Amino acid sequence: MTAPTRKRLPRGAKAFNKIALPLSRHLPIWAELTHVGRKSRREYKTPIAVVKKDDVYNIGLAWGKEADWVRNVMAAGEFTIIQRGKTIVLTNPQILHDPAVSWAPAIGRPILRRQGVTDYIAASPR
Repeated sequence: MTAPTRKRLPRGAKAFNKIALPLSRHLPIWAELTHVGRKSRREYKTPIAVVKKDDVYNIGLAWGKEADWVRNVMAAGEFTIIQRGKTIVLTNPQILHDPAVSWAPAIGRPILRRQGVTDYIAASPR
């Protein structure tokens, strides 16, 4: 069995993140995710799209399970998001696979499936 390959960030993604991060705290579906580096213990912030279904927050893994922020979140076992100005601590993150992308709103499912975003993190508030 081969190791999962890391998806490469498109050129300009870091510049986009710098612009998107301040906006992500206030826009519907977007949030600012704060996580701590596994080795550096440095705090990082990443803009993400998050969908709340029942009492579970779901985050599609557009860059795959091997993205640094995903690995940091899984190692720490908790992370914080700021969504619409509200700070939420999320715990017990689990990486799940759903080819139907049923965790996402129906309008976004075809796009996520076409982009191969069938893995996601599910986490609950503390």
